[in-house]
Amino acid sequence: VSATNGSGRAGYATLTIQVGANLSNLSSTFGASTTWVCPANVTAVQVEAWGAGGAGGSAIRGTSKAAVGGGGAGGAYARLNSFPVVSGRTYYINIGAGGVSSTNNLATVPGGDSWFNSNNVTSTLVLAKGGAGGQSTVTTSSDVFGAGGAGMTAGSIGDVVRAGGSGATSTTNGCGGGGGGSAGILSAGNAPASTTNGLGAAPVTGGGNGGNANATPGSSGNGQSPTGSPGGGGGGARAASTTQRYGGTGAAGQVILTVQAIAKAGSTISVTGSTSFTYNGSAQGPDTSTVTGSGGSVSYSYEGASGTSYPLSGTKPTAVGSYWVTATVTADTNYDTATSSAYAFTIVAAGTAFATYLSDNNLPADTAFDAKVNGVAVGLKYAFGSASGMPQNNGVTAVPVIDQLPNGNNQLTYTFDVKDDSPPLTITYQTSTDLVTWTTAEDVSPGTGAVLTGFLKKQVQVTGSDRLFVRLNVTR
Repeated sequence: VSATNGSGRAGYATLTIQVGANLSNLSSTFGASTTWVCPANVTAVQVEAWGAGGAGGSAIRGTSKAAVGGGGAGGAYARLNSFPVVSGRTYYINIGAGGVSSTNNLATVPGGDSWFNSNNVTSTLVLAKGGAGGQSTVTTSSDVFGAGGAGMTAGSIGDVVRAGGSGATSTTNGCGGGGGGSAGILSAGNAPASTTNGLGAAPVTGGGNGGNANATPGSSGNGQSPTGSPGGGGGGARAASTTQRYGGTGAAGQVILTVQAIAKAGSTISVTGSTSFTYNGSAQGPDTSTVTGSGGSVSYSYEGASGTSYPLSGTKPTAVGSYWVTATVTADTNYDTATSSAYAFTIVAAGTAFATYLSDNNLPADTAFDAKVNGVAVGLKYAFGSASGMPQNNGVTAVPVIDQLPNGNNQLTYTFDVKDDSPPLTITYQTSTDLVTWTTAEDVSPGTGAVLTGFLKKQVQVTGSDRLFVRLNVTR
């Protein structure tokens, strides 16, 4: 990530994103004091803490005698298996700073303690003590060998505590004592393998190494800081003159938080889509694309008033009626089960042919003509009301024409010829969608096109997208 200030100067930092299948066992490592906001759903974390390493002892030679500092001890390890936390709350992480060598004779400077707490005070639940510092030396009349810091568990708090490795007390005036290693996740920290070569302790699993003493045995020089982390002790110094030599600074501590328990989030279900389907001989209803959910796997079923269940992956409803779809989210590590049955839908009957419709409803066949059923021209016919005593065809065959309009509707133009009688016939039309309720009668329009002598061209033009019946009313 980068940021640029108003002067155009850019700063950069590395952002690491850890991705897991779920929150459980996700770990975060902290090497500096900070705050931590508990993520949603997390209810407990394991806390592992390492105290900082103690400082290596400093040295000043006053006469020809030797002056060597002791090695600092490594920081302790403490683990609390389950620290209860609350989502959204801020917690405090304290990382102990490594001990810094003192110039005072016989001084020891320990490393700082590391802990985790719900407020910004030293924790009483989990705390890892910093390692003891190596002893500084100032000599005037005799060889002085500063004592190495002792590794210990005293003062550390947790379900598991382990001591850091002790720093070395040098047994030769050629070098200071090596630093002890910090405790690890499986064992206490190591002490240096030798008290004569000034080398720091090797690390254990999860722990840091100890710092070396002065770089070259037999030379005057400062002790060295550990090269790794966390919490190794600093190496001791050796002075070959009255020039102050400093011990190595201990390594900083560390805290690792690992999610141990989570509260399951509530699953969500959203079912959207069409609420009406037309039965056309095959199964109908919504599909899985209309149902979404957060959480585990989602299963679906259809159910009707009769209680019959229709799996979404198999047969859908094939009967006209009202139904609803039920979606269920299977509980998993992060989510509870959620069920939704609020999505209702209906399956309506497809349109039937004109003649069938009239027959099914016990209607006379000469009362109307059908323009279309569900946008498709079916059963087109015409009839004049026989109650007027006039012939059904009244002269010349009528010509119905169906055109598809740009908006997806169908337009029916019904053209017919009528005898030019005197007095002329009065012809009106009405429309209906159910052959029960009819619109107010309207006059037919003059038609276009060639016409035989003695006849008038007339037309009816209607538009619609559903079943539409047209009735002609003729009076003399």
